[in-house]
Amino acid sequence: MALTARLERIARSEKLALGLVLTTFVLSLPSLASGPFMDDHWVELAVSQKDNPWRSLDVDAETMARARDVGGAGWWGSPNLSAKFFRPLACALHWFEFRHWPNAKWAMHLVNLVIYAALVALATLTYRRLKVDPRVAGIAAIMFALDDGHAMSAGWISGRNTLLVTMFVMAAVLEYIKARQAPEPSWSFTSVLCFALGLSAGESGICALAYLGAYALLLDQAKLMSRIRSLVPHALVAIGWALVYVSSRAGTHGLTLYRELKSPLALLEQGLLDLPAWLLSLLGPSVVSVSVLVPPAPVRLACLVLVVPFALWLWPTLKRDPVARFFALGTLLCLPPMFTTMPQDRLLAIASFGSFGCIACMLGNTRESFLGSVRWGRPAYAAMHLGLAPLLFIPSLSSSALLQPGIRSVIEQLGDKSGEDVVVINTPSEWLHPAVLCTLRNTRQPLPATFHPLYAGSGTPEVTRVDARTLEMTVPEGWGGMPLESMAGARVPQLPKAGDVVDLERLRVRVLADAENGMPQRVRFEFPTDLEDPKRIWYYWRGKEFLRWTPPAAGQHITFEPVTALSFAM
Repeated sequence: MALTARLERIARSEKLALGLVLTTFVLSLPSLASGPFMDDHWVELAVSQKDNPWRSLDVDAETMARARDVGGAGWWGSPNLSAKFFRPLACALHWFEFRHWPNAKWAMHLVNLVIYAALVALATLTYRRLKVDPRVAGIAAIMFALDDGHAMSAGWISGRNTLLVTMFVMAAVLEYIKARQAPEPSWSFTSVLCFALGLSAGESGICALAYLGAYALLLDQAKLMSRIRSLVPHALVAIGWALVYVSSRAGTHGLTLYRELKSPLALLEQGLLDLPAWLLSLLGPSVVSVSVLVPPAPVRLACLVLVVPFALWLWPTLKRDPVARFFALGTLLCLPPMFTTMPQDRLLAIASFGSFGCIACMLGNTRESFLGSVRWGRPAYAAMHLGLAPLLFIPSLSSSALLQPGIRSVIEQLGDKSGEDVVVINTPSEWLHPAVLCTLRNTRQPLPATFHPLYAGSGTPEVTRVDARTLEMTVPEGWGGMPLESMAGARVPQLPKAGDVVDLERLRVRVLADAENGMPQRVRFEFPTDLEDPKRIWYYWRGKEFLRWTPPAAGQHITFEPVTALSFAM
């Protein structure tokens, strides 16, 4: 009871926004020492090679094809892979930082912390502006500020665009609500400006329209035409942004992590199948990112079953409270833009503003403390979002650093292999090879001539030496059996098929057989010289260890143990 009373006093406090800003800033300080990881290595390299700060992160198909040719991407990846993100504001900030203080990664993390602190303040003020019970607004703000799903972006340099987008979206929503609550409701120039800035930081800025539309529909008391007119400026900005986006051919191509807009029906189908996973992470624990570690079908079914009670616990509150309905509608409308990518917790920051508001409406309503499902839902929601999530906040700051130990191991083992061919039998993650090469370039260390991975994933490779220059590998699960194993590669229809030949620098790959799922299963690797060529160095992974390997005699058969990126966390 004493803990509950203290929490209620905190939630009602007028100084809550300042307290949450300081708390989250202090809790995030460990990220200052974490350095770069994952995409950060690529961002640093891309910035060093571009003079245009607005498009510094664009990658064309020719560059990616060259990377695949030397092993910077898996041989199974799309030869037409390209990325052209329309994020000029986020790109410009990265460009400025890596150009002016490239060695001060702590300063880049500090910028993230300042942006996240501003985001927490804006979200808290927006909850309060909705004129709900101060306790409800306070509980929602606490959950939002200390959510472990947000911590990943706060602690990751490349998560900058997510923080910027969410901050500007919150500012746009707050200013819009202020303008609509004025004695003479009108549209807000500041809201429109913040909306435009959000779109310039990332594509998910379009989600601001979800909350603006939900507010106009459910909470705005003005006449219908006044509500419509208030949204027209935002709609014009969105139309202008869409025209520029399409005309500049922005987007990604050949990348499994993202779904292309050119196939809208397929995109909608996959997005709806992922919807239970998105909703479960919004209402329950932050688990959606774990879905990349297992096949999608069982994950989608499990999430569908698990999300039902969470939704039912909220139903009585949704029927009674129009503000809760506003939060719920805003959250749901935020999700369709997310269908363009595989489910990721870090992308749910904007949608979570509404889900936490909805949950807080239930938790703060004491009148329904013993009504049916609410009686069971309240302790479950409180335990997850006010108990477990804050405890996971600090560990989640470095959740993107999973591969860093592996990157360090590879670089230590390689030493100076300039001009030599490095071949890796099995790799825990396809992200590892580009990260290693980018790190070597950024730190101006010697590069091998090629750095080819033969297989990446958690399957069980079976290797047979065919002759002096040829290996044959069979992976029963197929290349890309799990989502995490093909996020940077080609989609299944685009993967090389039986009979296809992929010619790379100093390596020819022949696909001999496919698995039932359409992925390569048996592959032959032909080298221009004997496998024992002194200029060719072989490695393999065993758990966390990156070890030298010696090719067997002709006809011999070797089975390798499964390896996974999760081993680095153990």
